[in-house]
Amino acid sequence: NTDEGSSSTDVMSPKNRRQARNSDQWPEWYKGELAEMSCQLKMVTWKVVDRPVGKNIAKSGWVYKLKLTKTGTVAKYKCRLVCKGYSQEYGMDYNETFSPAISRSTLRLLLAIGAAMGWPIWENDVETAFLNAPIEEEMYMEQPLGHEVRDSEGKVKKGPNGKKLVCRLISALYGTK
Repeated sequence: NTDEGSSSTDVMSPKNRRQARNSDQWPEWYKGELAEMSCQLKMVTWKVVDRPVGKNIAKSGWVYKLKLTKTGTVAKYKCRLVCKGYSQEYGMDYNETFSPAISRSTLRLLLAIGAAMGWPIWENDVETAFLNAPIEEEMYMEQPLGHEVRDSEGKVKKGPNGKKLVCRLISALYGTK
């Protein structure tokens, strides 16, 4: 039942991972991070590689958002891994930008045609639809904070060059251009 949970006045969405870790709700936020990481790994959004020489490495970050019920109680602790697109360089990390969204006029036209033809119309929400877009450019991002590949001693694993490993993006990530 999504009507159970904390009051929205008790919990606020943290602005960054430090705030999330220092909150009483950290276990819930961490579960949200794990769910997001599981989805990213399932979709094979990136592969962890040695840090390439001479390549721009975009920063990564976490965005935290409380999903509330109609009564204002917490339904879900939603975490999103994002690539900080402002750290991308034109011509190196991307060559063009676009927004995969439908215009209202196009949606109205499609609904009108469907209604006129008597077709059944339904909606569907795909949580990770944005992640399906392949990236043609060679693009790298730092590993997600708190979820870095670690060695047998629990230290963040480094490549042969002594630098932290990075993610080679295969598919678009929230925030990429």
